[in-house]
Amino acid sequence: LLSKEYLYNNFSEYNLSKSDLESIRTVDNYYDAYSGVHHVYLQQEFNSVRVEQAYSSFHFDGNGQIMHNNVQFVPDLDSKIIDSDPFDPDRALDYAGAHLNLTFPDVDPVLGTGNQTGKWIFNTVPVSLEPVTVELVFYPVSDTSVKLAYSTEVYMPDATAYYDRMVDAVSGEILNERNLVISCNHDLGEAHVGCDHDGYSHMVEKYNMSPLVTMAANDYNVF
Repeated sequence: LLSKEYLYNNFSEYNLSKSDLESIRTVDNYYDAYSGVHHVYLQQEFNSVRVEQAYSSFHFDGNGQIMHNNVQFVPDLDSKIIDSDPFDPDRALDYAGAHLNLTFPDVDPVLGTGNQTGKWIFNTVPVSLEPVTVELVFYPVSDTSVKLAYSTEVYMPDATAYYDRMVDAVSGEILNERNLVISCNHDLGEAHVGCDHDGYSHMVEKYNMSPLVTMAANDYNVF
């Protein structure tokens, strides 16, 4: 409530309109007893669909005074939405597979629960190391346009890459791609000076398992 009240009182400072605040969802809200700081994280949505990377964080002291904030909402969102009818999520899986030279099995997805709520989960193992997740989102492609897209996460079978691909939900075009694996090029036989990990691959965090992916460290593997 503190964060939303703060936004409603100061929305013009962030070039936001009141309509931009109508579909804000609280994704985490907790008090840190050690620091005495109250942390609140919000997600911007449109018609109950998440806007990619449109997160904001607010941090209040024990008296409810704002200490720090990071507002990453899309201003005038409703005027930037490109109205369209998305194709089915299984086609997004096919488009992502084609770009990765992977042929996924023909499987029926299941709807995710818990921290996978809002995603379709395809059991594509062993073509991928883990089941592929597909989520319909709004993706800002420019300062003036926001498109429907599928966030398609594919963990490659050799564990060298964990791709998050934004597939245009109308054309199938790949709008953006992120490889969430960090690779270390140090000789594994050396002392790995300057690295905070050993020479073996290990899972640091699982990308997008938390709604706070833009405020905390992204999830990735280290090699």
